[in-house]
Amino acid sequence: MSFPITKQENIVDRLEMIAVEPPEGVSPFMQLFCLNYLTTGKVGAAMLQTENDMGLEKSEVRNALMAGSRILRRESVKKYIHKLKLYMQEQGVAKSLDIQLFLTEIVDTPIGMIDANSRLCEKRKITRKYDGKGGLIEEVETFEMPSKLGAAKTLNQMNGYNAAVKVDLSVKGGIMLVPHTTNLEDWEKQAQSQTKLMEEAIDV
Repeated sequence: MSFPITKQENIVDRLEMIAVEPPEGVSPFMQLFCLNYLTTGKVGAAMLQTENDMGLEKSEVRNALMAGSRILRRESVKKYIHKLKLYMQEQGVAKSLDIQLFLTEIVDTPIGMIDANSRLCEKRKITRKYDGKGGLIEEVETFEMPSKLGAAKTLNQMNGYNAAVKVDLSVKGGIMLVPHTTNLEDWEKQAQSQTKLMEEAIDV
């Protein structure tokens, strides 16, 4: 398996960990981008990370998103990602990864990037306006995508961010009660007594 020789040893290590031969036309840059994409689940972030790893000047976020999207549309890249997923599935990690990547794509993709061919297009609506003679005046096409908030909530649940925190309320070593009295002198006596009980209960 051939990989680019770079000064960054961590890049070589990361690529060599994936024993998947890339199809013809998938450059070393694309290999690393695909790996970063499967790791982060974010197109723009994967592109920026790849540029940084390869020592290139970073693009603007929007440009990085567009460049990454163009790479992902290549058939050779799709085949390579498919191979990577199969490899990762053998490692037992790809099953939930597909879902997380899809949910992350929903959260990160602006509605303006959606068209009829997008896998994020959940609903397509065409509205036409006609004049009094039945002639078409205007045709407006709109798209709907899955809820970003719903996708974010599901991601949080998958990553355990909403897991309940278990608080141990059990008391070990005894309980110190608060003295109930309005008289300061009596309160001090009861407090001293409770403190002594507490010290005896702890010292076991």
